[in-house]
Amino acid sequence: MPEACFRIRVAVAAPLYGHFDYLCERPLSAGVRVRVPFGRGERVGVVLGESDASTPVVELKPVLAVLDSAPILPPEQLSLLTWAASYYHARLGEVVMQALPLSLREGQALPDRRVPAVKLTEAGRALTETELRRAPRQRAVWQQLSDSQEPWPIERFDKSDQAVLRKLIEKGWVERTWLPPSAAVSRPVDQQPPRLNSEQKAALDQIEASLECFAPFLLEG
Repeated sequence: MPEACFRIRVAVAAPLYGHFDYLCERPLSAGVRVRVPFGRGERVGVVLGESDASTPVVELKPVLAVLDSAPILPPEQLSLLTWAASYYHARLGEVVMQALPLSLREGQALPDRRVPAVKLTEAGRALTETELRRAPRQRAVWQQLSDSQEPWPIERFDKSDQAVLRKLIEKGWVERTWLPPSAAVSRPVDQQPPRLNSEQKAALDQIEASLECFAPFLLEG
């Protein structure tokens, strides 16, 4: 049994309602996956938070493994899933776990979603335009990187420029690095909403008038 026992609530996909309490050596944030003993086997679950149950410590089993260094389900999403399970009288663990892709439900590692990027090395920043006057394409790419203090996602360069990047990397003027997932280049989104007909507009007005409190609506067509 761990020396420091923190009680945590875990949602486990099982044909049972509610959550299950376990012990952990350290406090865990809600939304983190854990591997826990369950029945005669093991299952992957999602931490819901700390437990305030009065179950004796000796009756609780310890977490086998913590699978994530940070929550993979944000608080607002976890709150929505908990509400949905309650509203639809569904099993909490099954609702929460179904919000994850199969690989994560099976306990596999979270995919690396960092964005590959490039930046100038110290040697690259020491270059001058004169030194690249005979290589206009290399100079153009070098200039883009020189004008920015931050690394550039590789996907911002077209295929021809990426070939130039490889040459600059070989020369030691550019190096590869990584950016967080939020740096990914998103596709342009049409900001213009669709034009509604009179019946659609009437339905939308009625829904917007009821936003201050929860109310179900049935839309036809």
